[in-house]
Amino acid sequence: MENNLKKIRLANDISISELANLCQVTESYITKLEKGNCKISQRMLKKLSRIFNSTEEDMMGYQKTMNLSGSDVTFTNNKKESIHRWYPYIEGFSQGFVEAIIKEYDLDALVYDPFNGSGTTTLTCAFNGYRSIGTEVNPLMRFVANTKVNVVRSIINNNKIDKFRIEIDNYVKETNKRLSSDIDYTIYINSLYFTYDFFSEDNIKTIAKIKKYYSLIRDDDIRDLFKLSLVGILVECSNMIRSVDLRRRKGSELKRIPNDMNSRYIDQLLKILNDIKSVKDISLIEMKLIGDNAKKRYVEYENKVDVIITSPPYVNGTNYFRNTKLELWILDFISDEKDLKELRTNAITAGINNVSKSIDSHTELEFVEKYARALDDVAKDKRIPKLVRAYFSDINTTFINFYRLLKDRGRVYFDIGDSQYYGVHIPVDKLISKIAKSNGFLEISNEVIRNRKSKNGMLLSQRVIIFEKGMNTK
Repeated sequence: MENNLKKIRLANDISISELANLCQVTESYITKLEKGNCKISQRMLKKLSRIFNSTEEDMMGYQKTMNLSGSDVTFTNNKKESIHRWYPYIEGFSQGFVEAIIKEYDLDALVYDPFNGSGTTTLTCAFNGYRSIGTEVNPLMRFVANTKVNVVRSIINNNKIDKFRIEIDNYVKETNKRLSSDIDYTIYINSLYFTYDFFSEDNIKTIAKIKKYYSLIRDDDIRDLFKLSLVGILVECSNMIRSVDLRRRKGSELKRIPNDMNSRYIDQLLKILNDIKSVKDISLIEMKLIGDNAKKRYVEYENKVDVIITSPPYVNGTNYFRNTKLELWILDFISDEKDLKELRTNAITAGINNVSKSIDSHTELEFVEKYARALDDVAKDKRIPKLVRAYFSDINTTFINFYRLLKDRGRVYFDIGDSQYYGVHIPVDKLISKIAKSNGFLEISNEVIRNRKSKNGMLLSQRVIIFEKGMNTK
């Protein structure tokens, strides 16, 4: 990694040994830093900046790459990671992506993920000893993220691993005796999607029996682990499949449904138990979900956040709530279609179903209008230009909040992809960069991580953009 350390040291007439003494490190370490053989940590960077009375930017010459691979900014790697793998999440980035960022910060740094999803950022911070906060509009995702950190932390700290194991054993004994008996599943599952044939009759009864069992568990933490085990296998055991969007299985896809849902559920419980055992010696740091919406203002955290790491919804028409409607239904987060609509309304306007009369009021951004007006002319679905206008208006609101929350020179690591509609390319990264700059941020880097293709073959990309809050610019 290139830096200006040697150049600045020589300009100040300081020897390697003198600098090593000032920094309280070895001479060989300073030599490695100057040659770029190891990274300059955020702590060391601050120390060097003070010694030379130089800015961090002058010292580094702005690092332009994070050396990421495509799998780092997808959930793929997390499918193999302890605890991360408990819930199959398509959107989001990996543990490695977050670790590459936070290791540059002191342990007292506060990390914020405004679109926390299934909790990759907050769980990775908890594993590595960092404080973290998050916001997330989807109540299912809030439940998943909280369980993976705070519930696991409570299980470990209160010596409840054996109690969890005993409860699993009791469940196995109980279901071996009674699972074959009939049950009135309408008592345990609300009627919202009964007519949609999302599950076989046997599996809907199995779900009801699982819910009946865990509803009687008195310990809140253990009950939450039983609930998370269920939602972790729901789509897998349904007539649906999550392939970008949630859709019905076709042909051979139906053969992938487990033959015995209860056995699959027990396997999931045991996976969770073993994962907790594997991390029992780690002192997990508590995470806090401070709210349900990145568009809201959180005054108590203003000027307290060191770094924001996030991947917001893409402006690509994906209905993020429909993709989790089975889990939202079975865990009773929704009981009516109006509940799902309300969640969409509160979220970033990123999908077609978010578009309604209620979004007509938005901040007009002239640099977005160029693309929105082009869509006005060609879009057969007139919701599309509204979607584009509302999406960037919502992103603008979040950057206003980012500026309030971050300390001076605090950074935002923003994972985002571009889009196209009716052949009109929407350069999302460029538009977000303009939004960031208009709200007092500097763009440090804009790196293509992987290339994608739209349905009509247009080349698209996924990028990580790094922004830094400027000092006294607003």
